[in-house]
Amino acid sequence: MEAKHSIMHTWQYNVVHHYVNTYDKTTADTRIQQMIDFMHVENIEDIDNDPQIIDQLRQSLSDYVQVSGKNKGKHFSVKTIKEYFRLLRRVIKVHDENHKLKNFETIWRKTSSEKFRTDKNLTKKERLPLNNEDYKKLFTFLAELKKHRFAQLNFMLKMHPEYKKDLITIKKYPDAFLYTIMIALFTGSRANAITTLRHQDIDLENKIFKFNKNDQSDDAREKLKHLKTDESKRSVPIADVLLNELGLEQYLKTHEKLHGSEAFIFEEAIKNNNSYSPNIINLYVNTLFTCLEIKPDKDSTYMKDFHSLKKSFYSANCKTGIPLEMLEALAGNKPSNGSLAAKVYTQISMETAAESMFEAVNNISYPFIELLIGKKIEKSTNVNDLIKDYVAKILGEPIKRIIVIQ
Repeated sequence: MEAKHSIMHTWQYNVVHHYVNTYDKTTADTRIQQMIDFMHVENIEDIDNDPQIIDQLRQSLSDYVQVSGKNKGKHFSVKTIKEYFRLLRRVIKVHDENHKLKNFETIWRKTSSEKFRTDKNLTKKERLPLNNEDYKKLFTFLAELKKHRFAQLNFMLKMHPEYKKDLITIKKYPDAFLYTIMIALFTGSRANAITTLRHQDIDLENKIFKFNKNDQSDDAREKLKHLKTDESKRSVPIADVLLNELGLEQYLKTHEKLHGSEAFIFEEAIKNNNSYSPNIINLYVNTLFTCLEIKPDKDSTYMKDFHSLKKSFYSANCKTGIPLEMLEALAGNKPSNGSLAAKVYTQISMETAAESMFEAVNNISYPFIELLIGKKIEKSTNVNDLIKDYVAKILGEPIKRIIVIQ
């Protein structure tokens, strides 16, 4: 007979201490109990056996009319409902880490704040690409991870005790988080495609990622791969800067020596008890973005999360002159507006496309990436022109000559 674990007990003994500095405990306890009442279940296993219960909870929270307090007679706001789901997600996540839920991925998706709206006129939030300030924050942090130094991360642990588990995981596997993010930025790939890469999927001699899935395979690891479209099955050149300056080649060689060619390249980071959760790094990166304050204004109709890295891949590199069709082919996206060029790039052999694709990959760049790879920005006319324009705006007049002190 399957063991039962109380939602309230898990909350009080395994989760609530994370919220001591950010939540009012009485309010949180009340919300947990209220969700239990709405769902008509007391045990986490009941939710695991019937994830549709989450849909019922979402509807109940949206329909509920408050019976007391200053908001008496009003429905919960979107922000308040998000807080309810945030509490429940923590309980679910901690339980899964300790006891393993068979439907964790389904429950996690259903409890996402993206999955509910109290106002039918509200549209789904769009992801924004990162801006210059975001890149500066991200690459400064990743530079620490690259050197396995954790001053900033330790500070985050003090400031965000509610994310203690996530941040400790990042600290435990710094290389996994560094390279997941950088592979996303240099290939435009989705999280699952990256975290289910195996050493046998990477050709270091020819510098190629192979994002493939053998649908006929009985290999349990192969079945964990989820490629969204036919275009997602592709071969992508690996940028020299990713292999060399960022150290990915050395990481892969060392890791494969320890775990073998069939292992996932981030084997330890995505392991959950005796199975694997490929999307878990995605969730931890979202936590990292929150702690780094990589996010729009709180009232924005947009959001920034792991998928924003894919948006950034397009936004930053269209400006470098790489054709959109090439970016689509590299990222494994369906061609826009029936673009024939993108279809050609994904269908012709790597030998034929090698020169143009490798050139494109090695032209990929991002603002402030020198903070991570340790190189200074080269002097250029373009940079000086930008400085001139900036100063001219301040002074209100054009500048013919400018001296940059470095």
